[in-house]
Amino acid sequence: MISIIVTPKDKTEHYVLISYLKRKNIGFTIISNKKSQEDSGLQILMRQANRTKTVDRKTIMKKLSIW
Repeated sequence: MISIIVTPKDKTEHYVLISYLKRKNIGFTIISNKKSQEDSGLQILMRQANRTKTVDRKTIMKKLSIW
């Protein structure tokens, strides 16, 4: 499943988008506060992150100045 995040410019555009989605029976969720919007964006970036590279313990400890 693919998600789309849309930010309407004004209340009229917001109303038009919601009306269209309801008419086409497309599910949607409204995220109204800024923190939730930022959390959603961070979640998307974390899913796209490259997780194939690894770092050994010695390098991490050296960066933390524990080693």
